Amino acid sequence: MSYPTCQHTKSDGILCGSPALRDKLFCYYHQHRAERMPRLTEIPRGESLVLDAINNRINITTNISLVITALASGRIDYRRANHLIRGLELASKSFTQIERLLLLR
Repeated sequence: MSYPTCQHTKSDGILCGSPALRDKLFCYYHQHRAERMPRLTEIPRGESLVLDAINNRINITTNISLVITALASGRIDYRRANHLIRGLELASKSFTQIERLLLLR
């Protein structure tokens, strides 16, 4: 008996191969993982790159993903992406230092 298999491609280029959920393209793991992950959409040409507020680590990680996606799709140049990533790195380090100070109290 044949059954549809998961269409997720692993990093080594091989398909997952687990049984797909009924009327779905992915297995249980990859279907639910895709639903939990934020969707990174391409930035339409001519629109500015809008980043989330830098008030927690999740937003910093999301912003890094947005910058990388914008760079990969050619929406921003390397120099601007470099400045944005460096700023986000600085914000991440600041959160780490604040957390260390709070733990010492």
